[in-house]
Amino acid sequence: MEVVSNKILIALIGVLFIFSIGASVAIYKYNSSKKSQSNSAPKYQDLRVEQKLTEALKKPQESAPKEEKQEYKELVAEVAVEGSLIDITGCNPDPLVMQITNNGVFSVKNSDPNEHSFEIEDSVFTIPASNQTALTAGFGFKRGPGIYTYTCDGSGQPVGALYITE
Repeated sequence: MEVVSNKILIALIGVLFIFSIGASVAIYKYNSSKKSQSNSAPKYQDLRVEQKLTEALKKPQESAPKEEKQEYKELVAEVAVEGSLIDITGCNPDPLVMQITNNGVFSVKNSDPNEHSFEIEDSVFTIPASNQTALTAGFGFKRGPGIYTYTCDGSGQPVGALYITE
């Protein structure tokens, strides 16, 4: 009789264990679905400034949804600094994202003892060591006003962005 009682007890414990796993999975799925529904808030709203600046260099693909492109544009507008000088030291620009009006003149200053190349779209500008070069926003840029990321010394990865406005 004891053997039968022990077997029933073990079977009951097994059923309860399986039930608790099933309940845990159901609760997890429910919470996950609620979380994904709450993700309809703007993608960048909870990021810190440093994270927003990093995200500003991750331009959406041309095939990205219109909403994603609009959120990206709003993010760049938020973090862009109005100015006319980008200071590059070790291919690290300051400011990281600069706003300037279309056809406005801005300078790229090289604070390093070595020359740097500054690449925007298909244009490459050489900035001599410990010198600065004046450029015109929009000149040679195919799309006119908009957001242009740029690279330094052929890195292939954006190091900064220009937000050119009307």
